[in-house]
Amino acid sequence: RTAVVTGAASGIGRALADSLDKAGCAVVLADVEQDALDAVVKEMHAEGSQAIGIACDVRSKEEVEALRDQAAARFGPIDILCLNAGVSPSGPVLETSDETWRWLIDVNLIGVVNGLNAFVPELVRRGDGHVVITGSLAGLIPTPSLGPYSAVKHALTALADVLRTELRDTGVHVSLICPGVVRTRIAESERNRPTEFP
Repeated sequence: RTAVVTGAASGIGRALADSLDKAGCAVVLADVEQDALDAVVKEMHAEGSQAIGIACDVRSKEEVEALRDQAAARFGPIDILCLNAGVSPSGPVLETSDETWRWLIDVNLIGVVNGLNAFVPELVRRGDGHVVITGSLAGLIPTPSLGPYSAVKHALTALADVLRTELRDTGVHVSLICPGVVRTRIAESERNRPTEFP
């Protein structure tokens, strides 16, 4: 089986990639942080993994499609798609800038949509596969100081639920994971804020 994991250079994405690799999958790690991605892949290779890393900004439909094509060219058809990339700027709703809203929506929601559109039609055509979307406990319980993040994660909860129903008879399964507080670098998301969203 071949798996693609976005946001794979740290945190939950890294844990997903490690677990899938240890389960015997060929793993493609994707992340916007090239240096961190290279370091993770190097560590995995030192442990005998054949995993590869591909730099990808999930906000870009073209980059996600290129990720799909490069992954398939290396390992063949994709079986497991983990849409995990995310950012988490914090603060009161009324103090959240338009630029921060756009960045959050583009990564956490549009990034998932780009992944679904790029990969899932082929899974449906083959009648087999699994999509894993990283939601959040904040997507189930509104969380003060994380209002925008919570709103977008609520959207992912609805999206995953609807997609699971729509794909019920196709052989493609959909899972939503909703972790609570996890020791990751998501609280340091600002390190990846694009220059166009100051």
